[in-house]
Amino acid sequence: MAKLDDERRGFGFQKVLMIDPPVSLYGAAGRIEDLLTLIPGGPKKQGIFFNRMLSKFSQYYRYGNFVAINDDFLYSMYEERLFSREETGALIGLSYRITLAGMIFASDVMTNSGYVVPKNRVVSPTDSLEDYFLVASHLSFYQYFNEYFYPYFQGKRPGLSKKELIEAESLRSIEGYLKGKPKFAVMANENDFILTPAELDFLRRTFAGRLKLYPRGGHLGNLEYKDNLAYMVEFFKSPGGEP
Repeated sequence: MAKLDDERRGFGFQKVLMIDPPVSLYGAAGRIEDLLTLIPGGPKKQGIFFNRMLSKFSQYYRYGNFVAINDDFLYSMYEERLFSREETGALIGLSYRITLAGMIFASDVMTNSGYVVPKNRVVSPTDSLEDYFLVASHLSFYQYFNEYFYPYFQGKRPGLSKKELIEAESLRSIEGYLKGKPKFAVMANENDFILTPAELDFLRRTFAGRLKLYPRGGHLGNLEYKDNLAYMVEFFKSPGGEP
């Protein structure tokens, strides 16, 4: 977005702080999608798994001394280890799949592609979306990419390969631009599961002197820490950047 802004002069961003960015969108999305394999029986059993997790959640709330579902309640769940590590990972994957379903549906309606919603079907505000959701929520990220996303862009750019499209959706495709722009900085965590060791090395190389790397925090897990917030505020307050 900032690169396009440099070309089109729409916003005039003077500083850009990337927080836990994926180096490869395809790779990062795939790693989140793969968490669904932690569901007993695999992704096709996501409905059964969701109902079982919701039951555990509801019972814990019902029999606990809680007034509201807030940070204290969620931290209590963590302390009690209500969900195993595998269940927690699968829940992250399921949350992603639900978000992906909404994106697929919205994109399909906007482009009239006929992927989930029949082509030329006009969806009104009062139409039930349940059937569309059931279909979209059982589509994997890889199905979406191979059956819808890639063919759409290949139609606009004949001869485009999957490898080329995947590379175009990565920071590597604009590595030279990022290296030459001091207005960019990155805040990331070494144990962020959406990054491979090679991608961490890419961030170190590309943003040398402009990378704030914490040893722990996962993906966006330490944003509310006082020191981290202070670093973000100071980055935008400090002089520098580009006019």
